[in-house]
Amino acid sequence: MYAEGNKTIVLIGARASGKSSVGRLLAERTDFAFVDTDELISERVNASISTIVSDHGWHHFRALEKQALAEVLTRSNHVIATGGGAVLHETLFAGHRDHTLVVWLNAETQELIDRIQSDSNSCQSRPSLTGTDVVTEFEAVYEARKPLYERLSHFIINTTHLDREQIVADILSVIDLDQGLAAPK
Repeated sequence: MYAEGNKTIVLIGARASGKSSVGRLLAERTDFAFVDTDELISERVNASISTIVSDHGWHHFRALEKQALAEVLTRSNHVIATGGGAVLHETLFAGHRDHTLVVWLNAETQELIDRIQSDSNSCQSRPSLTGTDVVTEFEAVYEARKPLYERLSHFIINTTHLDREQIVADILSVIDLDQGLAAPK
């Protein structure tokens, strides 16, 4: 069940699933504020995620991520694009499950890998979690997180063959902005 009148939409999913680009368009269409948790973290510490991780390690980044996520999940009238690993903070999501609509933007594994490999900025801005090549790492991380994405989401959109407009339309089809959020799972 969703809290009547709450209008917070949280986008989760793997790297390259479209959370940021879809989130910006969705915020524009709903007249909500938009926040990308990775961008929020980078702005607050005035450093890229790569720099944070190389200087302080993944543990430090995850602590910053948890703090940012705890803050933004309390906001109303927001579209929140999370980092791919935000679902590791599962307990934070559980505390807000009735007050947010969590949408898992998913795609076929090969599509996500193709998107990552075609975006040179993605490889440079995202440090390795495992020290392996991009494909091996992505597949391992994605498989490990998949149960979390599924468990935390209210509904799933397969973005493999959809453009941003179609994805936003699918999300809007389950939202009644006057009454709150309603979506079956």
